[in-house]
Amino acid sequence: MPPRSPRRLAGMSTPASRPWIRLRWRLQETGLFGHVVEGHWLWEPDTPSVRAAFQAAVEAGNKAHGAGTHWVEQEDAGGAHASR
Repeated sequence: MPPRSPRRLAGMSTPASRPWIRLRWRLQETGLFGHVVEGHWLWEPDTPSVRAAFQAAVEAGNKAHGAGTHWVEQEDAGGAHASR
């Protein structure tokens, strides 16, 4: 089942051309019983301030947990996703 649009979830109306982004992470062997833990932040409009905050979190997360463990995922107006 494809993910639902963040615009519909939030009940928000924004210009169709504005993409949405969220912070993603995957940590190896940190969960219960040493399983991989994956997580994400809520979808946010891709604004300069949000992107800067997410990029700072990516840099801090990758520094603390290893390269490639944190990244920004983008959803365009059509609902497609582009990770990393």
